[in-house]
Amino acid sequence: MFSLIQRVKQMKMEFIKEESEDLKIEDAVRVQQEEAEAQTGLMLLKEESEVQDEMEEKDHLWKVFLHKRKPKTPHGPSHWREALRLPAVWKVFH
Repeated sequence: MFSLIQRVKQMKMEFIKEESEDLKIEDAVRVQQEEAEAQTGLMLLKEESEVQDEMEEKDHLWKVFLHKRKPKTPHGPSHWREALRLPAVWKVFH
């Protein structure tokens, strides 16, 4: 009978050991999933940041382009009179 009790205790210990190993495996899998989710989240944030940076750069370049296209002198009657005095303008009309 003593050996039967020992055998039952041994079976209990083996069962607990297996359950403990299963829990360790489950924990490891869970941690890996959480790390993968965190990595995916970081990748999405990086992509969003890159898109935002690209949009800001395009906006900046557009503003620079528009600024360079602005005439240096004011638009007004005197401006047009000065422009009409230039020989290159008269060549277009002749």
